[in-house]
Amino acid sequence: MHFRGFHIEGFGIFQDCAVRDLPNGLVVFSGDNECGKTTLMQFFRTVLFGPPRGSKNTYPPLKGGRHGGRLELTMNDGRNLVVERLDKKVTVSDDTDTARREPSEYLLNGVDRQTYERVFAMGLEDLQGCDVLTQEGVQGRLLAAGAGLGAASVPETLKQLDSDLTGFLT
Repeated sequence: MHFRGFHIEGFGIFQDCAVRDLPNGLVVFSGDNECGKTTLMQFFRTVLFGPPRGSKNTYPPLKGGRHGGRLELTMNDGRNLVVERLDKKVTVSDDTDTARREPSEYLLNGVDRQTYERVFAMGLEDLQGCDVLTQEGVQGRLLAAGAGLGAASVPETLKQLDSDLTGFLT
């Protein structure tokens, strides 16, 4: 999955803010303290997974606009999707269909919210707590998702690759 762009209608300090043509690969947003980097990261997380359960800060729009926005995605199979979450309504659209369903259930190859937050969209707090990769199952899910293996066993896949390589070299 590749994030092509996003549009924020209202989320924290952002109102009617759009970015288009993001490059494929690692994207890093940098800036001074309190410029909105964490708010932007929370926007991505919220559009994909909904607001965190039990969170007191849902980033209400401080400058107006409906709460939320949309992410523009290109999937590995080439499909272009738009995931939109405005107020409490979520939709996922492609060129032919619009559906009301949670995007995390089928777009993220089995990656749960915790793994996504700690590995794919990490903030300073996540980097300071690097023990996340030792949590049960997280490392395997990360490697499998990154390699496009879905639910495949990473150790078994590595063992098979090693065996194939050994057979190729002999």
